[in-house]
Amino acid sequence: MYDEFKFFAMNKNEWQKGFGINIHIADNGIQLEEGSYEGVYYSLGIDSTESEMLWHRMVLETDTYKEGDIKLYYFASDEKVINIDGKSYDIDMLIMDNTYPNRRNELEKVWAFAGSEFKEKLGELFMPWLWPITRPSDILLHKAKGRYFWFKVEFKGNKINNPCIKKARIYYPRMSYLDYLPSAYSSDEKSRDFLERFLSIFSSIMSDMEENIANVSRLFDIDCVDGEYLKWLASWLSIKVDESWGEQQLRKLIERAPEIYKKRGTKQSIIDIVEIYTGSKPIIVEHFQIKNIEKNPKLIDLYNELYTMDPYTFCVIVRADCVPSVQQQIALQKLLDEEKPAFTKAKLIILQPLIYLDSHTYLGYNTTLSSLPTIRLDEDSSNLFNNILIDKDEELK
Repeated sequence: MYDEFKFFAMNKNEWQKGFGINIHIADNGIQLEEGSYEGVYYSLGIDSTESEMLWHRMVLETDTYKEGDIKLYYFASDEKVINIDGKSYDIDMLIMDNTYPNRRNELEKVWAFAGSEFKEKLGELFMPWLWPITRPSDILLHKAKGRYFWFKVEFKGNKINNPCIKKARIYYPRMSYLDYLPSAYSSDEKSRDFLERFLSIFSSIMSDMEENIANVSRLFDIDCVDGEYLKWLASWLSIKVDESWGEQQLRKLIERAPEIYKKRGTKQSIIDIVEIYTGSKPIIVEHFQIKNIEKNPKLIDLYNELYTMDPYTFCVIVRADCVPSVQQQIALQKLLDEEKPAFTKAKLIILQPLIYLDSHTYLGYNTTLSSLPTIRLDEDSSNLFNNILIDKDEELK
C-alpha cells in the first residue's frame, strides 16, 4: 500500500510561501514569534493535479505541548476561487500577495473577529474550514475531497511553552482497507464511515512500517542520520560513545573507522582517534624514548614523575583546551583504554598552558619563543624589562 501513496512534505521554502500572523519560520519548522502568545498560519493550496481527489492523511511532528496549544483546520476544493461578501478571490493570491485587493482588510477582520481570546471561529471569514483538530499528530483527513488542499494552524503559547511544528506531510490519494472487504460492509453509510476510520488506524501503522522498510538504507548514511541513530550506527563498529562526543566528531570517526581499524593497536591509530576527539594531534611518549635516562640516576625520579619508567606504559599528552571538562578527560582516558595495545597502559597527561620547573614544557603547545624588543635611549625613552641594547645600524639576528 505504501508504494501507492504520494505525499507532500512541508520544508522551509514551502512554509515561507504561506502567510502567518505572529509566526516565526525557521529551518526546523514553524512556531510563535518571541514574545507572542497567539498566532495563526495559512498554507498555500497543495495541488494533487487530479479533480475530486480524496486526501488521505496528515502527519505532523511537533514538540511536546499541552492540550489546546495547537489546533489544525483543513479544507479541500476543486476550485481555487472563494466568494467573500459577494466578491471572488483567488485563495492563494489572497494568502501570499500583499498587494491583492482587500487582503489585508479581510485578514484584519478575521483577527479582530477573534477578539482577545483565540476562538475557534478565527478564520471563518477566510475559508470554510472543517472542524478543528486539537493536539494534531496523525490525522485521517475526513471529508477532504478536491484537487487543492489547504490547512491552517492556530498556536497558543505562554512564557514557558512555545509549541512548534517541525515537520508536516500530507498523504494522498485515500487508501482504505474497507476496499478489500465485501460490499456488505459498505452498504450502510454510518457504518461505513465508522469502519473506515477504525481500519485507518491499522492502515497507518502498516504503511509506516512499509515506509520505514523501504527507506531503511538512509539509516546507514552517516550524513543523514543524527542523534540516537548516529550512536546506533557507531555501535555497529564497536564504537562506544557518551554525551561528550559531538555529532561531527562521531561522524568523522565512523567515516574513518575502516582506515583506523586497519592500524588498531598502533601508535598512529591512537593519534588519529585522539585527533578526531580533541581536534588536535597528541604527543605520544613511549618508554624506548626515555629508557636511556636510567643511566642517569639524578633524572630517574624526575622522569618517573613526568612520564613513568614503566616499560609497559606510554603517555598521551594533549592540551588542556582540547579537553576542558572533567567529563571529556574521563571519556578520553576511557577511549585510550579501549584502543591501547594489549598488556599496556595508557597514561593521559593534560598539558596546562603554564610552565613550572621540572614539569612538562613543549614548544608550540604550552611554550612559545618570542624575540626581545629593541629600545632606543633618548630623552623620551625609558628602559623596560626584557630588552636588549644594540647598535643603531645592527640587526638583531
